[in-house]
Amino acid sequence: MNEQLLAACQAAYPAFLSLWEQLVNQDSGSEDADGLAKVGELVDAKLQSLGLQTKRHPAKDGAFHLTGELAGDGESTILLLAHLDTVFAKGTAQERPFSLDGEWAYGPGVSDCKSGVALALQAVELLQQFSCHSYKKITCFFNCDEEISSPTSKELIVELAKQHDYALCLEPGGVGDGVTVSRKGAAKLVVEVAGKASHAGSDPDKGVNALLELANQLQRQSALGDEKMQTTVTFTQGRGGEKLNVVPDYATAAADVRVVYDSELARVARAAAAIAAEPAVAGAKVTARLETRRPPFPPNEKTAWLAARAQAIYTELGKTLKTSGAGGASDANWAAATGTAVLDSLGPVKGGPNHTPAEKVKLDSVVPRLYLLVRLCEELGSKKRESGGDSI
Repeated sequence: MNEQLLAACQAAYPAFLSLWEQLVNQDSGSEDADGLAKVGELVDAKLQSLGLQTKRHPAKDGAFHLTGELAGDGESTILLLAHLDTVFAKGTAQERPFSLDGEWAYGPGVSDCKSGVALALQAVELLQQFSCHSYKKITCFFNCDEEISSPTSKELIVELAKQHDYALCLEPGGVGDGVTVSRKGAAKLVVEVAGKASHAGSDPDKGVNALLELANQLQRQSALGDEKMQTTVTFTQGRGGEKLNVVPDYATAAADVRVVYDSELARVARAAAAIAAEPAVAGAKVTARLETRRPPFPPNEKTAWLAARAQAIYTELGKTLKTSGAGGASDANWAAATGTAVLDSLGPVKGGPNHTPAEKVKLDSVVPRLYLLVRLCEELGSKKRESGGDSI
């Protein structure tokens, strides 16, 4: 164990809490451009104070994504990923500001992902404090639209991931002190039915009931899930019919699709189109399209190697780091799709369910996770991973 580093992490805890509080107490919902700009300015100022070269990437209505680069003299390049946006409405921070109860921290976005933003900044500060330059370059990337599938930042993430040897994503640590080594890809299956309107009382047989056909489609399309392949197709939205006395001429529904493997996206798309081509209601016309929102981050050898390095570092503290896959997607999905070595959920450990008022972070996980991140940057930066090798 690096006792000097551990002591520095413990000494940095009050500063971490102060920064974390500032981040949480600034509303920054994905659609709150003003709040996002303010939290971005706070992070930008912190990066510049640490000597990083920063760049703002315009997003929407004055909001921006932010990169900060720190040059070293080592072998490898490392990308740190965290997001500034939350799912909470403007005013939530005033209603539920950052708070502590001795064991947990609370507040909107306290876990997802402002703890990760603060951890990245504090880790960079410690690397500077110890004059650690064992990496070739560390790039921090903070985007402002992760919670809505990163529409304006995904291309930046892909571009950055291609330029780096490792990508460490600072989504919250898993309950029980874990990291994420795979994530399902996310897609949206949209089914639309065109029918023919008619009077539901006097001429029901002259219409083509789009809602009835949609019901048929939902049953058949839902069956495209595959438990063995861990593929799920879950219809969550639907609309059809506007007036009680009119046979509906249009109906639509959307399903949340999750897959572990790219091949499953192709299979679901083909099968959905085939089902749409065979409507049960005569005269109905059906279309089905699959819109990929995030590619899969499947189990892979590079991530397994990274996880093993992280676990070895954690044992220095006498702690065990669990590994698991996740059904939810993150920006790690975009990074992993490039072939870069990716490890996710390196932030402080979450408690209650994120995206709810019960969201919380375990306070005694902050110092160990800070130690882990600094040591990972130090170790990964010093040498490039050798294919098939057991160590760096």
